[in-house]
Amino acid sequence: MQNNLTQLLQEQRLYYTSGQTRSIQVKLKALTCLQDSIKQYENEIVDALYKDLNKCKEEAYLSEVFQIYEEIKSAKEWIKQLDKVKSVKTPLSHFGGKSEIYYEPYGVVLIVSPWNYPFNLSLSPLIGAIACGNCVVLKPSEYAPNCAKILEKILQEVFSINHVAVIQGDSAVGEALLQQKFDYIFFTGSVNVGRIVMQEAAKMLTPVTLELGGKNPCIVEDYKDSSIAKRIVWGKLLNVGQTCTAPDYLLIRKDLKDEFVSKLIESIISLYAPNVESKKNMHDIALSIISNKEYGKIISPRHFKRIISLFEDAKNKLGSDSIIFGGVNNEELLKISPTLIEMGDILPYTPNNTADSKDANLCSMRILHEEIFAPILPIFTYNNLDECKEFIRSFQKPLSLYLFSDDKQKQRDIIESISFGGGCINDCIIHLANNNLPFGGVGNSGMGNYHGKYSAKTFSREKAIYKAPNIDLPLRYPPFNKKIFGLSKISISRKIFGV
Repeated sequence: MQNNLTQLLQEQRLYYTSGQTRSIQVKLKALTCLQDSIKQYENEIVDALYKDLNKCKEEAYLSEVFQIYEEIKSAKEWIKQLDKVKSVKTPLSHFGGKSEIYYEPYGVVLIVSPWNYPFNLSLSPLIGAIACGNCVVLKPSEYAPNCAKILEKILQEVFSINHVAVIQGDSAVGEALLQQKFDYIFFTGSVNVGRIVMQEAAKMLTPVTLELGGKNPCIVEDYKDSSIAKRIVWGKLLNVGQTCTAPDYLLIRKDLKDEFVSKLIESIISLYAPNVESKKNMHDIALSIISNKEYGKIISPRHFKRIISLFEDAKNKLGSDSIIFGGVNNEELLKISPTLIEMGDILPYTPNNTADSKDANLCSMRILHEEIFAPILPIFTYNNLDECKEFIRSFQKPLSLYLFSDDKQKQRDIIESISFGGGCINDCIIHLANNNLPFGGVGNSGMGNYHGKYSAKTFSREKAIYKAPNIDLPLRYPPFNKKIFGLSKISISRKIFGV
């Protein structure tokens, strides 16, 4: 395999150095052809998403297909600016010269995409890489095989293999790819695999972008109507919680908790069991949700078992009474019902707590330390925002944070006092659907960003060029103690630099 990959990369590097990927006409044509091909195979794309993730047609379009159309549209706009040489100011010390910035693609880029949004998170970075003039090797996830097949079909029709190649396979194939020398690596996935990618990239000094995840807090400081609960439920249950930006845990002000939890349950039922009689018990309602064709599934048996073990660990340590809603699953269908878990007050559960007590035992719950990535929402209560901030900081920096409050001072306080990748005020997740905003993490949740024009900064580099004039200033040449017009070179330099 290594020999085949080495040969492929050699061919892509030759194609890149030929300059055929870099003209604006070629890039615009490629983007148009990609858009036309996606349009042609829309039904197959949606069908593949249903087979792999049980995504209904509407959710597939909204969260995957339409996002790619927006990314192509945006790329066609910023690509024209990228093609221009940018002139910048030249200091007096460089008198008569010109300073310019050229935008240069990296060359051959490796994109490793995840299974949770297999179409969107494969093509979104690929569009940016192609628009900048790179060649690409795409490694889609083996956990979404149907999506990987349609991706390969589309990309083979649009691009030559020297320009864009799709390499399918398991983790062994991924490891083999990381042994190759790429000019840039873009990885979306788990923190643990992200560490491996960065470690392998470091061996060859390859720059990387890591789009990872983490424990995203959602704070309810105040609310005016039930739409707030609906937005949180939607954000948590989109793709049945298998979203890196989904709320991982909920922090509700203590005096709002009972009323707001009722609103959450009402929202779950109205969105996923609208035709169920309200008199039915919670268990039957959860079963109805699982049978709903619009409700997705967990990607694989392996991931399903991990989530169930996570849930059982929490239930054993908190007690079955802590399950406010849900807790029902169907292993055959790989479905888990929306589940709300009452965790109590935040202070006893700070992960740094090492006391030899019941509280310390609760702190050992895996659900507090692992990204849940499932339709399970732990609910904590708090008394004031300072408690929230302390609790959130006890975890690694999250990819996203959500605050529900109309108080502008509180909004600013949370935004400025907590480090996180990005987020929303009074909503969830939709910040990443705005191509005018950069999307990316910080610390454990990732490094680098992309989307829209920010992809241009990720997949190309700014090359600095100074064009010297015919005039040659004697100031920089030795002997340095020689005076010019009776002044020392240091004195003249001070005048030039204003010091």
